[in-house]
Amino acid sequence: SAYRIDCARYLSFFSQSLCCHFLPGDISEIPQVPALLKSRPITQDHSNTYSCLLKLNAIRHFNFINDTLAFSSKISKIVWRGAAYQPQRKFFLRTFSDHYLMNVGQVNQVGTKTYKPEMSISEQLKYKFILCIEGNDVASSLKWVMSSQSLCFMTKPKYETWFMEATLVPGVHYVEVKDDYSDLEEKIIYYSNHLDEAEIIVQRASLYCQQFMNKSEEDLINFLVLEKFFHFSG
Repeated sequence: SAYRIDCARYLSFFSQSLCCHFLPGDISEIPQVPALLKSRPITQDHSNTYSCLLKLNAIRHFNFINDTLAFSSKISKIVWRGAAYQPQRKFFLRTFSDHYLMNVGQVNQVGTKTYKPEMSISEQLKYKFILCIEGNDVASSLKWVMSSQSLCFMTKPKYETWFMEATLVPGVHYVEVKDDYSDLEEKIIYYSNHLDEAEIIVQRASLYCQQFMNKSEEDLINFLVLEKFFHFSG
């Protein structure tokens, strides 16, 4: 319903005679006709043109925070919590659930080796490094992690939303790790010993997030996207 409410609010400013194709939920494929949606695959050849992004389910995905804990005072480990239904999350946990530099675990299968109790955002913010792992599409935690005083680690994004994940630059906005996480330990150790470099990335990530915090401007851009959508789709 959060998708419908957000979409309906923007559409209410347009003529009732106009029609659109609307896809709520986690969308990881490109539709056959122009559609309004939350997420799409990142492509280099503009083949995702029919996937028209709006700021949908914002109550979950655009959860920015005010982190008052200084980076230097945080625990020098990486943390991750979440449900692990997807192969990439299961693979990561099988490999690293017992690693001495990591407090990571899934919360959906109690009693299994990779299970660990849920952690609130405030508890995760006690760590210098926070891992974001894509699920069905984007990692829903990415926005609050990048707006925090912790350093975001993730693989190169494969999906994008209104947050424009395809424009994020490794080493500028986040620390990029390989898809098999084989360099994760090395990079945790590196940024634990190069705190100045880490804090610069944290500051740039926070600055990136600020462009999404002006509600009036965000609404205006959504309206302009819809205007263009109706103009070109007819």
